[in-house]
Amino acid sequence: MSGVEDRPYRYPRRDRRETFIVAEGTRKSMRSNKSRDTSIEMLVRRAAWAAGMRGYRVHSRLVIGRPDMVFSRYKVAVFIHGCYWHGCQSCGRGRIPKTNVSYWTEKIAANQARDRYVAEQLSAQGYRIVVLWECEVLGDLPACVGRLRALLREHP
Repeated sequence: MSGVEDRPYRYPRRDRRETFIVAEGTRKSMRSNKSRDTSIEMLVRRAAWAAGMRGYRVHSRLVIGRPDMVFSRYKVAVFIHGCYWHGCQSCGRGRIPKTNVSYWTEKIAANQARDRYVAEQLSAQGYRIVVLWECEVLGDLPACVGRLRALLREHP
């Protein structure tokens, strides 16, 4: 089958970007943002390890979307979303910046579209998906770990 559904999803790219003059402090701050091993990820991983959860892989290339944690034996994929980058609706951290609004709106919408696509693909492969938001982890880490533990106990 060589239909459109078989092609990997690619979010739309802008051909031209508007150029903005940005303060040096802002530039350094944005360049220092990491995509893996963030403080929130490390909190969850340390808490999961302390709770006795073993057998997970971190950012496995073998699983579509490279989940932050993958329990392959249980077919559970864990995504730890930053509220800002993934557009959290339940807290104030997910708001669009006032500068370069069109760029950020498009970028966050593309991140959300990619998240939905990856979730659909993983569900089709039989994975159960856990999405932990930054605000949830910071607000109640034991509840997040409990949610994860409960899902692992439901292993068929």
